[in-house]
This record gives sequence, structure tokens and C-alpha cells, in this order.
Amino acid sequence: MSPWRAAPAWTEVVRRDRRVRRLPALVDVFWALRHLREVRQVDWSDASLDYRLIEILNRAFDGLYRRYFRMEVRGFENIPGSAAVLVGNHSGFGVAELLMLLVAWYRRFGTTRRPCCLAHQWLYTTPFLRVVVPKIGGVRASWRNARQMLAAGHALTLFPAASTSRRGRSPTATASSCTGGGGSCAWRLPTTRRSCRSSPSAAMPP
Repeated sequence: MSPWRAAPAWTEVVRRDRRVRRLPALVDVFWALRHLREVRQVDWSDASLDYRLIEILNRAFDGLYRRYFRMEVRGFENIPGSAAVLVGNHSGFGVAELLMLLVAWYRRFGTTRRPCCLAHQWLYTTPFLRVVVPKIGGVRASWRNARQMLAAGHALTLFPAASTSRRGRSPTATASSCTGGGGSCAWRLPTTRRSCRSSPSAAMPP
């Protein structure tokens, strides 16, 4: 389990009668986003996994996680400790899904198990994103990279896309069949804004 604990929200106001009154969710969301100013402390010259940045995002997106998307994550116990494939489906707002999944993963595993997700090739064509993506666990989508991550025992998340490589196959979709000797696991991602739930299903044999 991650040692991370949410700090008491200043938006929870205690009345004189000792009852707690929560201010509107929008206030909570914007108040948490103040932590984004800490990204100035991040070393942007190093495009590798950075738990410092992930911790900042974890705190900055706390309002979105708890009050806006109302995230509920179930089934982490079904993810094997060895290599696994977590297959997700974008519901039309992929950036939010990925960031909420990152927060959920960090709160569960902390620094004991790294986030690992195949990222589309075009993300590496933008100067800013090609640094940010690997710092939060992104791995350039390719068959070789997928095999390497699984061989190292990581739980690899992917969102099968319709992109086609020069050889006529999708790197992300093809990687879903690679289990690296461990179990594979389907991850069902949020599909609605008001009540988002992520549910890793039971692990399947390789």
C-alpha cells in the first residue's frame, strides 16, 4: 500500500455546531490545482520516470479525483505481482482518464511499483510532451518496448488504438497479446463524468 494520505481539505468548514460543511466542488478542484506551481522544481532536462512530478500531480488533481470525477477504484488485488497487461478503453476524454488512473495507481502502490503505459508515437513529436510522458510512466508504443516492460515484470497499461504501423499492424493492439510469462489483466476505465469507476478484473492465465 502507498503511504500517501490526503491532507485535510480547507474546503471542509467546521461550523459552530461541529457539523462539517463542504464548499462547492469547483472550489476544491481549483484549490488543489495550486500545487502545479511546484512543477518549477522538476528537472525537465531528464526525460525519465520522476516520482517527484507524479507526487505533485497527485496532490494537484486531488480535487478532480475526489470531487469532480468521484473516482472509485476496485479490484487492485486482482492484479498479479508479476508481469501483467492492463487493457483500457478511452471514453472520449483520454487525458483525464489517464491522469486519474495515474493518481489511483500512485495512491495504491506509491513508489513500490512503477506506472507503465504505452504511449502513442505522436506524443514524442512534441518537445514538451516527449519529456512529460516518460516522466509519468509513458513508454513509446512498440512491440519491442512492450516486451521489454513485461520481461522486467511491470504491469503494462495500454489502450488499443486504430493506428497502423508500416507493417500494417497496430503497435498498441499487437502488444495486448504479449504477456511476458506473467498473467494478463483487463482494466475497465471510467466512462462517465459524474460517477467514474475503474475496475481491474480478475487476472487471466497467460
